Amino acid sequence: MSNKLDVLIWGHSDQAGGTEMACVIATGFLRRLGPAISCGIITYNPPFARNFFKSQGGLSRGIEIIGTAPLLELGKDEETQQVSKTKTLEVIKNRFSGDRPERLLRDFIRKVEDRKHEKTLMISCGEPFAVQVARELGIKVIIITDHFVTKSVEDILSMPGESEIDEFTESEAREILGKLIQYESSPSSPDNTVILSPTEFGGESYPEWAHRRLHWSQCLEMGGLLYDPIPIHELERAPHYNDLLDLTQTKKTPLVIVFGGGGTVWDEIYKKLHDEYRLKIDNCDLKFALIVRDGWCPTGYRWETIRGYFRLFTPESPQGTRLYDPGKMMYWYALCSLMVGRGGLASQQVLATMLSERREHCPFMLFVEEPHHPQIKWQRKKLSSLGFVAPCTLNAFINNPVE
Repeated sequence: MSNKLDVLIWGHSDQAGGTEMACVIATGFLRRLGPAISCGIITYNPPFARNFFKSQGGLSRGIEIIGTAPLLELGKDEETQQVSKTKTLEVIKNRFSGDRPERLLRDFIRKVEDRKHEKTLMISCGEPFAVQVARELGIKVIIITDHFVTKSVEDILSMPGESEIDEFTESEAREILGKLIQYESSPSSPDNTVILSPTEFGGESYPEWAHRRLHWSQCLEMGGLLYDPIPIHELERAPHYNDLLDLTQTKKTPLVIVFGGGGTVWDEIYKKLHDEYRLKIDNCDLKFALIVRDGWCPTGYRWETIRGYFRLFTPESPQGTRLYDPGKMMYWYALCSLMVGRGGLASQQVLATMLSERREHCPFMLFVEEPHHPQIKWQRKKLSSLGFVAPCTLNAFINNPVE
C-alpha cells in the first residue's frame, strides 16, 4: 500500500515547465510545513523531478514522485523542432483516440486512490486529467498554472494546414480535445479556484479561458513571481553555485548561459556554439565565458548525444569543463550576465535573480522564439516591454549564435 499524501501536484506534459512548476509548488509546501505535510509529484518526466529535488537537500524526503506516460502536448517536427499542426494531430491520434482517455483515466484513478485521504488536495499545473481524477474521487482540486495546454492545442488546430493524417481528421481531433477540455472544466464545488502566473509570463486570454471555456468561478493572478530570490546564505551553501564561482571569479569574465531546451534544433545549436567558441577563441580575444548543455561530446570520429551535463567554456579553457546539472538553474543565473533561452518560467527565474540580495551579476535575457508556439509568441511580446528581456528569432540565433 502506498503512503497517503496530503497534496498531489500534477504537471502538464508540454516540455518540462509543468513538472518544474509542480516541483516548485511542492518545495513551497515543504519549506513552510516541513514533516507535517507529504507531497506527491505526478509527472511524465520523473528524472527531471528527481534531479530537481537533489538540489533541495533534505526536502526530498517528503516527496513521492509518480510517473505517467506523456499526455497532451504540442507536437513538433522532428527536424525543425517547430510546433506543427500535423504532429499535434499525431499526438492526439496516438495517445487519445478510441477509448484511450477512459482507460488512462481508470489507471490514474487507481494510482491516486491508493495515495489519497479524505482531505487530500489535488493541484493541476495545466493537466486536464488531474481535475477529472479529483472529481471522480471526490477530493478538492485547484489549478495553479502558467500554461493551459488545452488552449494552446486548440490554437494549433485552428492554424491552416493539414486537416487529416492517416484517415484521422481534424474534426476527430477536436472532438477528443473537447473531451479533455471537459475533463479540465470546473468541479461543482462553489469555491473552485484557478491561480495563474502574472499575464506576461502566462498566455493570451487565460482568465477568459478559465471562466468561459472551463467554467471555473474564481480566477486569480499570482501577486508576484513563482520563484523567490535566493538568499545569500543559501547560495553560499549551494555546491553548484560555489563550484561555478570557483571556476569564474578569479577571471572576472562575464558569463553567458545558453539553455533553450532539447530536441534536434537545440542540440545543433549547442554543437555549433561549442565549435564556434573554440574556433573564434584562436582568432580573437573573446571576453565572455559560456555554458551550454553538453548535448554533444566528441567521441572518436563521431558526435554522441549525452544528457544531464553542461559544459563551461572560458578564454583560458576553450576545450571546456564539464559541469553537472545544478537542478536549480538560479544557482547559476546568480553568476551570469546573460541568459539565452525561452519560456515564462525561465524568465521568472531571471527576474527573481535580478531582485536578489547579491547583485554583482544582474542577468539580462535573450528570449529566443519557438516558431508557431502560441504561448511563447505571447510571452516574447509581453516580456520585451519589461526591460530585462530582448527578443530574438530562432533563425537569427542559429545563423550566428556566438555573436
